[in-house]
Amino acid sequence: MRRNVFLLAIFLCAGWMNLHAQTKVAYLNLEAVIALMPETQTINKELGALEQRLAEKLQITQQYAQSKVTEAQELAALPEPPQDRLQQLQQEIQKLQQELYAGQQKAQQELGMARNQKMGPVLDKIQKALDEMADEKGYTYVLNASSNGTSLVLKGIPGDDLTEPLLTKLGVEIPDGLKSSE
Repeated sequence: MRRNVFLLAIFLCAGWMNLHAQTKVAYLNLEAVIALMPETQTINKELGALEQRLAEKLQITQQYAQSKVTEAQELAALPEPPQDRLQQLQQEIQKLQQELYAGQQKAQQELGMARNQKMGPVLDKIQKALDEMADEKGYTYVLNASSNGTSLVLKGIPGDDLTEPLLTKLGVEIPDGLKSSE
């Protein structure tokens, strides 16, 4: 019985070692790769312009609502304010606030959809290059070593960091702060 348990332990250990020997893991800073892509910089400018246009549309409604608030405050300051007009203004202001909220939600949704649509091809390009590189170098897994605190890699061998080689493969200029010191 002991011999069987011992043989089973050896068999499991050998299997684990064989699996471990076949697994090769690398990592990269995906956030940095995305941020350094020239396409991303262009997309960010386009999205900034879209965001500005959407904000300007909302600002018109905001200004109109503010004028109604000012009017209501001025009427309320009168010795005998016209209650029917005040009530009408309050309803109008409430309606404008609802329109503003709905407009903000719609603008955020539109901006998010535009971002997803524009970033899709960039992410596909990165994924294709990463897949090719991982296959060429024999990596089974590539983990994310992001700089924003959500990293899946807490420690790694510098030689297994694919950030710089992937940027080079994508034809992206690597800033001095990101270049390895190897």
